[in-house]
Amino acid sequence: MPSAANYRGFIQNFLIVDTLNNRLASLSVWESEADAKAIYENEGGLYQSATAKLKPMLAAPPDAWMGPLTRVDK
Repeated sequence: MPSAANYRGFIQNFLIVDTLNNRLASLSVWESEADAKAIYENEGGLYQSATAKLKPMLAAPPDAWMGPLTRVDK
């Protein structure tokens, strides 16, 4: 999601690909919960535009959810 860098509070995005099962997951990290929510809530925002582009390749609608991130390497 290179375009995520254009949104306030974006830190980093990770793409997890499971080629054996034809699945992928995207994990994005944001400075605040409000920044993360903004990509879902704004009509025509990042989430809506990304899912619209991917829709022809998806077997079902994506499952999107938010949760806290805990750093375990320190």
